[in-house]
Amino acid sequence: DTTTWKWTRLKSVGESSPSPRASPCAAQVRGSENQAIIFGGASIGSEGYEGGKGLIPLNDTWLITVDSQAGTATWKQIAHDGVTPEARLAATLTCIYGEGGGRMLLQGGYDSSSKDTYSEPWILQCEK
Repeated sequence: DTTTWKWTRLKSVGESSPSPRASPCAAQVRGSENQAIIFGGASIGSEGYEGGKGLIPLNDTWLITVDSQAGTATWKQIAHDGVTPEARLAATLTCIYGEGGGRMLLQGGYDSSSKDTYSEPWILQCEK
């Protein structure tokens, strides 16, 4: 709420939702005022955080739809066709507008297990 700058906790509704995670990346879906794509992040392994060593990188993709009036968030896991980016946390996800509809640019990120840092860009073609 940019008038009062008040946070509102949303209630997750629906059949599924992502596991708890840190450092995912997110971007608003083109042409939507209430949807965003969330990619990756990291969960905490059974041994705990251990200064970051216990983080398990993720590579799942989710669509979140927010209903501000109802105070709800509905999640839908996005199925990928073909090859998917490596699991990572702390990447950036940016919506790119233009011909061919909305696309998401995934850039960078870090794999806390392998200690790899990623530099190659990935594009996700979005269909509403």
